[in-house]
Amino acid sequence: HLTPWGEMTVEGVHLGEMDSPSSISTDHHDATDEDEAIPLSIEEQATFLDTLFVSYMNPVLRVGFQRRKDGLNLEHEDLGVISREDRSALVYSRFASFWQDELDLKEQGKKEVSLWRALVRVVGFLRFASAFFVYGILTACALGPVLILTVLVRHFSGQEEISDMGVWICVLLLLLLPIIGGVCGAWQTITLSHIGNQMRNVLICAIFRKSLRLSPAAKNKVSTGQIVNMFSSDTKVIQGMIQFCTMVIFAPLQIALALWLVFAQVGNSTFVGLGFMFF
Repeated sequence: HLTPWGEMTVEGVHLGEMDSPSSISTDHHDATDEDEAIPLSIEEQATFLDTLFVSYMNPVLRVGFQRRKDGLNLEHEDLGVISREDRSALVYSRFASFWQDELDLKEQGKKEVSLWRALVRVVGFLRFASAFFVYGILTACALGPVLILTVLVRHFSGQEEISDMGVWICVLLLLLLPIIGGVCGAWQTITLSHIGNQMRNVLICAIFRKSLRLSPAAKNKVSTGQIVNMFSSDTKVIQGMIQFCTMVIFAPLQIALALWLVFAQVGNSTFVGLGFMFF
């Protein structure tokens, strides 16, 4: 059934079973059967151009606009079903397999158990890499117009001569770079949203299943409220952190490039402003 934290079906997740290889394979089989019966989401039905420009959201926006005019709110059913890749039954069955690999490696003494390594394998390392790559393009598109405007100002003020073709190329880039940056920003946000949703759904399922297998002695050490807080609040914090992971990596580079651009314009006065900010 749909919950505020994602789709958790009793048939697909097999709540309460042990995480043995047999139960893992059963989860995967049931998840596959359910995937065939559930209709595609609006994102999965979108064409390439709709996906590129996120225009598959237009029908939802129109419904929301109309409901707002009528004094109503957008309902859950207006959004349709969630994407198959985000379904709890599917992502947890993959996680259980990867988590078992971690436990096997620990028994063999090869490496320590890593929850993050298992989670990254669930969503795919290449997907993380693609989000960072796209954010890098977004960063370049944000700084590009500044450099182009500097070149144009120097040209029109007579400090530097460029050809007419060069001027038109600069003007064309001023048009294209914000568009490319906007598309890359949307792609990066959507990719990280899927990653965050999948990780949160996995953790909710894992914590819930673990809570059903606690011994009476273990239940005396942890309250029901603590368990509920784990899979409601703590997993949401992790989901939110995923949205900012690319920014954390690229922020120092963006700040350094911005300071360099300011220094190229105003010289040593940059350090006065920087010192004031630190102060």
